[in-house]
Amino acid sequence: MGKITTVFFDIGGVLFDLQLEATVDYLAEKCNLNRDQVGKSFPLEVYFEFERGRMDETSFFNHWRKTLGCNDISDADFTRAWDLLVGEELPTVGILEKLLPHYQIWLLSNTNDYHIRTLTPQFLFFEKVHGKIYSYLEGCRKPEPEIFNLALERAGVTPEESLFIDDMQVNVDQARKMGITTIHFTTPEELEIELKLLGLVGLD
Repeated sequence: MGKITTVFFDIGGVLFDLQLEATVDYLAEKCNLNRDQVGKSFPLEVYFEFERGRMDETSFFNHWRKTLGCNDISDADFTRAWDLLVGEELPTVGILEKLLPHYQIWLLSNTNDYHIRTLTPQFLFFEKVHGKIYSYLEGCRKPEPEIFNLALERAGVTPEESLFIDDMQVNVDQARKMGITTIHFTTPEELEIELKLLGLVGLD
């Protein structure tokens, strides 16, 4: 392993909590469905296209409305459900801030235009990092190799100089295959321990 100079952080589930149950419960109530029906209705492949920036919010909501079988639900209701997905900032942000003076810090996220527009004013860490790679702007998403190659190129680093932190094992596995040092995020406390074991500085 080379000397790490750059750390790529995932966002949702790492820097702030995700509250999927709140989103599902809201849609279930609005559509008079049970939670399982809402979960099974989610148009996953269509959502991936949304995250690649190949579809706007209205088109995505229309697909979801169709799979829910709930024609009366409004775009405003979908927006509310989408907002409920975002929880509180996690203590991981404090770790990110400790690393900032010592490393190049980037965000690397599968996300969409709506969430970035609404989240950026809420969370200060967006303006503190050195760079950001968002799937919807790049036309590719994790775990596709293209987005990792793009991140390395933009940050001007080799895989050996990079560390990638994500809560999704499939994303971590792909980054590791490409020679990037990885941490599968579980808790902020465990992350700090693993960072120290890797020899990263600034955490005391």
